[in-house]
This record gives sequence, C-alpha cells and structure tokens, in this order.
Amino acid sequence: MPYLAHRWAPRIVILGAVAMLPWMVYLGVALPDTVPAQHWRLAWLGLDLAGLGTQGATWWLSHRRDRRALPVAIMNATLVAAKTWFGMSTSHSGHTLPGPLVLEGAQLWLAAFSLLLAAAPVTSTARPGRWPHRSHNSSHDSSHQDLRTRMSSSGESP
Repeated sequence: MPYLAHRWAPRIVILGAVAMLPWMVYLGVALPDTVPAQHWRLAWLGLDLAGLGTQGATWWLSHRRDRRALPVAIMNATLVAAKTWFGMSTSHSGHTLPGPLVLEGAQLWLAAFSLLLAAAPVTSTARPGRWPHRSHNSSHDSSHQDLRTRMSSSGESP
C-alpha cells in the first residue's frame, strides 16, 4: 500500500494543481471587485493571532532544539506570505503612508529569519522529537578505526 501511495500521490497532487487553473480563471472573471464583509476586523485579527502563534511556536521549538521547529516555521512563513498578499491586495488604493508596506515587509523578513533559525543545525543530545546528534563514537568513526586497526596489523601504513 505505501508503494501505491508513493507512486500515485505526486500524480494526484499535480492533477489537483492543473485543475485549479480553470477555477482561477473563472474566479478572476466572476468575482466582483468589492464585497462588503461584516467580520473584517475579526478575520484580520484571526490571521494575526495565527501568525503570532506560529511565530511563538517556532521560537519555542527552536529554543528547545526540537526538530518540529522547521515545519512550524514553514507554516508561519506561508501564513505571513498569504497575509501579506491579502493585506496589500485589499488595502485602499492611493494610500499615502508607506507604513503598511514597511510593516508587511518586516513581517516577511521576520518569517524568513524564523525559517533560518528553525533550519539551523542543532548540536544537542538526541531525544525523542529532537534533532539527531552525531557523537564521536558513531559508526562512521568506528569504521575508520577498524580500517586503521586492520592496516596497522597487516603492516601497511595508513
């Protein structure tokens, strides 16, 4: 069964992406230019709270050197990018202050930095859910030691 999933999953994903193209064309033609929203503030507050949560979780997991930091950082960066896109595309046209643009740009940089932080190599001890740590007695090092022992016992120089 895993083989079938591995074989068919990429095909299903690309078919889904191709199927989105006509849907996007339809939406581009059919959607109105403006739509009144009753809960506009609530929607943006929810996005900001989700961003705060994923940013905080990225920091916490990175601080603990937990391998789950990278997927959470990816979620955060994706959320911030989508929020920035919607923020800039739904803002009032002719806005005279560069403040919103600077703020959105800063959020994108913060998301990029959180990706770098989460992807940094970790050198702590391996624990469940944490990055693996290569000790000095790893199998790679011991295989070199075995080779040195065999070479010295046969009279060859390393």
